[in-house]
Order: sequence, then C-alpha cells, then structure tokens
Amino acid sequence: MNNKRRVVLITGTSSGHGNIAARLFAKNGYDVFATMRNTSGINSRSANNLLDYGKEVTGNISVVEMDVTSSDQVSFAIKSCITKYGGIDVVINNAAIVGIGWQEEFSIDQFHKVMDVNLYGPQRVYKEILPHMRAQKSGLFLNVTTIGTRLAMPLRQGPYSCAKWALEALSERYHQELSELFNIDSVCIQPSPTSGTNLLNNSFMANDSSARVGYPDFTEDRYYRIWSKLAAQMSSSLVSDDIDNVAMKMLEIAESKSEDRPIRVAIKTRCILGYDEVCSMNEHFQKNQKKLEDKWLRGDINDFWEGVK
Repeated sequence: MNNKRRVVLITGTSSGHGNIAARLFAKNGYDVFATMRNTSGINSRSANNLLDYGKEVTGNISVVEMDVTSSDQVSFAIKSCITKYGGIDVVINNAAIVGIGWQEEFSIDQFHKVMDVNLYGPQRVYKEILPHMRAQKSGLFLNVTTIGTRLAMPLRQGPYSCAKWALEALSERYHQELSELFNIDSVCIQPSPTSGTNLLNNSFMANDSSARVGYPDFTEDRYYRIWSKLAAQMSSSLVSDDIDNVAMKMLEIAESKSEDRPIRVAIKTRCILGYDEVCSMNEHFQKNQKKLEDKWLRGDINDFWEGVK
C-alpha cells in the first residue's frame, strides 16, 4: 500500500454505530471511507458533518454514496476507496434494517428486504473486497450482529433476527476459510440493545394483515409491552452515551493481534438484557468448536462413525 496509515471502510455511517466508529477511527489516525445512502439527500447533513470532523483529527474521512443492496454501488465505492488509499485494511459491515411485527405477518418481499441489507449486503462487500485482501495477505472484517443471534428474544423482529443469525454463520465460515490461508479475520460484534441509533426510528411494520387474525394486538402482548418500555428508555438522551462502547470495541479488535481476536464478542451497554447469558454461550460454543476442529483435523474418519449392525 502507498499509504502508511491504515484504511477502514464502514457501511451505514449516517448515524449510530457506523457514524461513531467513523469518527473514532479517524480520531485514532485511520483513513476512513464512510459509506451511506442518499449523501446528497436525506443524509447530506450527516455526510457533511463527517467531512468536517475529518478535518479536525489526525486521520481522514471520505464519504461516498453506497447502498449495500446495489452490487454496482458496492463495486464502485470499494474500487474508489482502493484507488484513493491504495487498499483497505479493515471493513465494518454495519448497515442494517429492521421490521416489526408477528413473524407470520411479514411478506416474502419484506423478508427479502431485511435479508438484502443485513445478509446479502455484507456478502456483496466481502466478494468485492476479498480479491484485494487475499492479494495483500491481510485484512479484518467486523460484522455487526446482535446478542439476539444467541437468544431468540421475543422482540417481534423475526426477519432481523434471522438475518443476523445468518450473518454470524457467514462471518464464521469466512473466518474459517480465510484466516489461515490469507491472514484475513472475521469477527462478529454483538451489541446489547443500545441507545443512540436510528435502527428503531427507521423500522417498518409487517404488512400482511390477513396473517394478523388471531394474534393479540401489540398493546396486549406482554412481551412487546416490555420491549416498548425498553425502546423508550433507549431513545432517551439520559442513556445515550453507551453507544460509544461498540465503536471502542471495534477499534480495540482492529488494533489487536490476529491471534488475540475472538470469533464473536458480546458488548455490554447500559441495557444488560441478555449480556451475561450470551457471554456464557459464546465461551461454551468456542470450546466445543475447538474440540470439533481438533477431532476433524486428526484425520481419522473412523472417529466419525458409530458401529452399525
């Protein structure tokens, strides 16, 4: 690479985790390629604020239009980043969308919409960047999921949970395939419910009203009532400082050695719902994953068979 400073590309930087991460990485000397939709429209203020912030810190921020559901935009943005900076060291797949409703209420088109942003979007980014990273024999992907990938919490956001669970599988398989061969790591970032993002504000409702027959109204759903109170607290300015924890963990992992990086990491915020349980599950899963890989790599396939009469 021609540039000595490390380069990070971040999706979904108009607000929330992506916006905070763009600022934090730039403050710590990275060249940041911040991508978002509608840079000249609804997100123009966010884009300009990031550009202004980039002038005040040791790193640099460039903003480019990129909708992760468009293969053409993903290709153009990534090629532009590599042309400008000479390469990409870190990718943060952060762009996300969520729908709310009983899972049966979501049409197939709505399910696809959620999958397109939360799962296919990262896959588009991987496919466009990997030839470059494999050539440079290094790289890191930080994939923002949720603690809800380990716990099927009744938040009435089924498609979102499905997509994020699938994103963790995508991330883990890429790590398995790329880490030893090309020194390219993939890490799942699992925030607890976090204030300060626009994920809920930008959510949409399930639209298949015919499937709603027989379900209680959300005002009568005991689980949703609890979630509504939690969401209201998350939107309060009194608890809006915990969002920094996520970006700080991203930077910590980016600065760490490859051998010290986890496959997935839960991040504690002010809302600790599920945090301890997911940490325990992650630890248990990683131990069993290691046992399975060790057994596999011993190469004795007879270990995989039980006697058949």
